[in-house]
Order: sequence, then structure tokens, then C-alpha cells
Amino acid sequence: MEFSAAIKAFSLGYLVSLIGLVISWSLWQLLRPRLSPRERADIGFAVLSGTFLTTFGLMTIVWLGVITGRIVMTTMRFMHLMSGPWGASLTIFGLVVFAASLILVLIAWYRGRVHLDSGGEVLEAHDGIDLLAVDGVSTIGLVGVLKPQIWVNPAYWATLSPAHKRLAVRHELFHLKRRDNIKKSALSVLAGLFAVLPFSTKIVRQFELDDELAIDDLCRRSFPGEDYPGLVAHAAGWVLREKLQPVLSCLSHSEMALRLEMLSRPPASQSSIMLALTGYALILVGASPTIVLLLWEDTRCMIACWLGY
Repeated sequence: MEFSAAIKAFSLGYLVSLIGLVISWSLWQLLRPRLSPRERADIGFAVLSGTFLTTFGLMTIVWLGVITGRIVMTTMRFMHLMSGPWGASLTIFGLVVFAASLILVLIAWYRGRVHLDSGGEVLEAHDGIDLLAVDGVSTIGLVGVLKPQIWVNPAYWATLSPAHKRLAVRHELFHLKRRDNIKKSALSVLAGLFAVLPFSTKIVRQFELDDELAIDDLCRRSFPGEDYPGLVAHAAGWVLREKLQPVLSCLSHSEMALRLEMLSRPPASQSSIMLALTGYALILVGASPTIVLLLWEDTRCMIACWLGY
């Protein structure tokens, strides 16, 4: 019975997480343009991942509460409804939607596979991170999570001045310090779990752009006397002239233009306290469907009945 209850709780948790993600994504799209570029990536990651973790965490608490007897049936009026075809249909629907997401993400992965030789020449090393020449990248990018490397297009690298080379490497090391590849991987998993949602493909793409804007702002502040905007302009020109490669540094032309536009504006920031409160508020609103299930005695009773307790 516990295994059956776990399957049903997973199905319900997946569905309420899907609803919560739709809510938090919609609110995030309204908030995002009102934030300065330096905060967007971190707040967006916190809102989306926080909504998912909060929702599934609450559903785990519900499941544990039911199987341990802390959440019990208080009336029999839901017995026929939840133990019959309606309850079974809800379980099957959640599992079918989850399976559809897995199928869609597998198809997308298969179509988007890129066979790229990573055995390029090691050009140099910075802070223990190897800089490898790899023809399959457009410009330069940080690759990997457990053993990160910096891959660079050798033709692009040859066009940079020594000062621009130092700035480009510092840019990638900032990505490493912020653990951006870990965050991007986590969002990729999240997007794959909910691949049925029409905006799932935008989750990682939007984070990549916001992340680049955050690093651009950080580099501008950290190296005010150096020509960092010139490096971005050079990269944009390279992308425009050369054929785009399939991986890394593949922001669109309009996104590269947005980076240059941001660098032309004075640096801006917002209150960290207000940003934190706003992020927490969006997470709570996104998790509200699950919170509602926990608040009311009737809904707790209905879940206990549905799970077979």
C-alpha cells in the first residue's frame, strides 16, 4: 500500500508542481524586465528551482504524513470519489503527462546531439583550469561541472589582443566562481521534467542570457580601467562574420546586441533585501496550490482517502 501511495503522491506532486511552475514563470516574466541585469539570473534561478523544490518537498511531507497516520481520513464522503475511477484517472493523468515530458526531452536530446571532439590542444591554464583549443565552439566558454575546462575557438583566440585574452578568461572564471554550469544543468533537468509546457525550452535559454548579462556587469565593475565592452563588441562582430557553431557562446545576434546595449548604460543595482523578499514571495505564490492542499482539513482528508489511508 505504501508503494501505491507513493505512486499516487508522485503523480499529484508532479501535477501541482506543473501548475506552480506555470504560476511562477508567468509572474517571473512580469518581474524580470523590471530588474537590473545583474540580478536577473540569480533571482530567476531561485524562483523556478525554489518553486519546484518547495512544491515537491511539501508533497513529500503530505505523503509521509499520510502513511505515518498524521494525516488521516476525517469523513467518508470522499471515499467513493477518490477510491473510484476519478482517483485512478487523476493518477494516470499525472503519470501520462510525466511520461510525455520524458519522451519530448529524449526526442529533443536525440535531435540536438552534437559530436564534438574535446581532445584539443591545451593552450594554457588559469587557476587550475585548462584552456583548450576546440574548433567546434564559436568563441569561448566554460565546459563541465565536475572537471571544468575552458574551450576556445583557436581562430577566434588568435584575433584577440593579450588584454582581451585576459578579460575573456576572467569572464569564464567568474562563471566558475558563480557555479553557473551547475545552475544551468539543474534548470535543464527542470525543463526536461516539464517538457510538455510550451515555455520549457525558454527556461535554460533565458537563464543563459541573464547569466551573461550578470557576468558582463560584474566584469565591468571589476575591471573598470580595461576595455571589457570592446571584448564583447569584438565577440559580437566575430559571431556576425562567422558561421555559428552548435555549442557554447551561441547567443543570437539580438542577444549580443542586448549585451552591448547593457554595457553602454550606467551600472544599476537594487536592494538585496527587497530582491530576496520578492523571490520568496514568488516561490510562495508558485507553491500555493500545494499549500492550499495542506491548509484545509477536507483536502487533507481527500488526499488520505485517495492514497488509500
